[in-house]
Amino acid sequence: MNIKKIIDIASSLTTGLVGLSTLLLFMIVGSIAMLKTGGYETINSMTLFKWIRETSLSNSWWLILSLVSLVIITINTILCSIRSLIAKTPARSFLLKISPQIMHAGFLFILVAHLFSSNDSFHFITNVYNNQGIQLDDSTVARFSDINLSMTDKGFPTSMSAKVIIHKSGNEILSEMISPNHPAFYNKMGFYLKNIRPYPYPSALIEISKDSGAPWALVGGILFFIGNILWVVLKWRHEALTK
Repeated sequence: MNIKKIIDIASSLTTGLVGLSTLLLFMIVGSIAMLKTGGYETINSMTLFKWIRETSLSNSWWLILSLVSLVIITINTILCSIRSLIAKTPARSFLLKISPQIMHAGFLFILVAHLFSSNDSFHFITNVYNNQGIQLDDSTVARFSDINLSMTDKGFPTSMSAKVIIHKSGNEILSEMISPNHPAFYNKMGFYLKNIRPYPYPSALIEISKDSGAPWALVGGILFFIGNILWVVLKWRHEALTK
């Protein structure tokens, strides 16, 4: 089988449908397996690839095959987009033709985002008191202070804030106030203030998270949105002109 034949098969609509069908099948089988068998207690508390490495093949086989199906879908999407772009098209309909490829690019960026997130991302929520520290690694501590909740005379909260201070090897390297929707960031980690309890001692509910795929997901979402809007507008305009 020559290279051209392999590319034709890999970029065909049939291959894309097979990839989607097998992905759906493996996810359904996996959902049933999770209900019928044990060994999935840590699947939501670990990154995907770490869980696959540490669990038995009898539990992870369907996830591995789902990833293989995603690889097939990705290759098919890339090859289909390339073939569509190099095909001859009248200049006036080029934007109409490229808009689905922009959506495909957004889809691929979102897949890449999940790939990165599945490797090293984490989300950790804990309650801390004033001046309490959290060990981030062997030499880094995040300390929280100035926990403050402002309320009206009737007891309704109006604002809340706390200060996060990062110490590395005994030296203060970051000091920043955080509040809802205004987190602080250090070494790709985000520090989010979720809530404050003023009594009996001020304490804050803090989320510490790292998601290396977030920028890729943002780019993918923007491209997917632009591609959709572009396709709808140009399709409507093209049909209006051809009537």
